[in-house]
Amino acid sequence: MVSREAKNAGLNQVKTVRIAVLGPSFSGKTQIVNRIVNNHFIPQYLPTVELEEYKMFYDRGAPMGSKSDLVMIEILDCFPQDHPYLFCDPQGVDS
Repeated sequence: MVSREAKNAGLNQVKTVRIAVLGPSFSGKTQIVNRIVNNHFIPQYLPTVELEEYKMFYDRGAPMGSKSDLVMIEILDCFPQDHPYLFCDPQGVDS
């Protein structure tokens, strides 16, 4: 699939790189992704309660005089299977 940005840049194809961020609960996965995608750090803990997907475009810097080499990066911030929220009922009472 060719994005609108790629069509506007006159490219025929955009390469896609997919990255899944895995790890135990409370290890800072979302903070690392947020730092890469938004260049921002949130000092308080905000738990990830579902799969979050981020997309960004990166120009690999083609040599002068040639077309740009655009890459779409998809980052999946995965909800860990050991997270304490998995063991709570919808009303927030531990089961």
